[in-house]
Amino acid sequence: MKTVTQTPRQPIPSRPREPIGNRPLPKGIVAVGQSQPLPGPAALDSAPEGTLIVGRDIHVKGQIDDCRALIVEGRVEATLKTDRLEVRKGGTFLGAAETGHAMIAGTFEGTLNVTGQLDVAASGLVRGETSYDRIAIEAGGAIVGTVGRAGDAEDQNQRPSLADTGS
Repeated sequence: MKTVTQTPRQPIPSRPREPIGNRPLPKGIVAVGQSQPLPGPAALDSAPEGTLIVGRDIHVKGQIDDCRALIVEGRVEATLKTDRLEVRKGGTFLGAAETGHAMIAGTFEGTLNVTGQLDVAASGLVRGETSYDRIAIEAGGAIVGTVGRAGDAEDQNQRPSLADTGS
């Protein structure tokens, strides 16, 4: 009869997790807030090139150039020209923005010029001077301040007044 003895094995040390900030980001992603779990690679790859994501608990201040899309979950104080602006619930944008499409579910304060569609979610608040081509506001969403269609001011300047028409 053969006796088998087992020798105790040394535990395999676990590999330390790599911090989010050290992971390489897909092409076009400038930053990811570290207060949330990093989305899977497929989610980041689907973000358009030139996207800036300002995560919760992140504060960005200044001028943002060459940004095709800005997603705000934290706080941004800036001037911005972009194709798409998304201020998510809990996010805040203060300043001036010119964009083709804006989705506001958080707070926007300042001057907002939307050459296309402005969507204001039920949790959204837009305060200041706002112009848009098309607009959709969910029940509960709010716009406070000067509001008008982009081009209405130009149309007002070109239309004859009642005094000019003799009426």
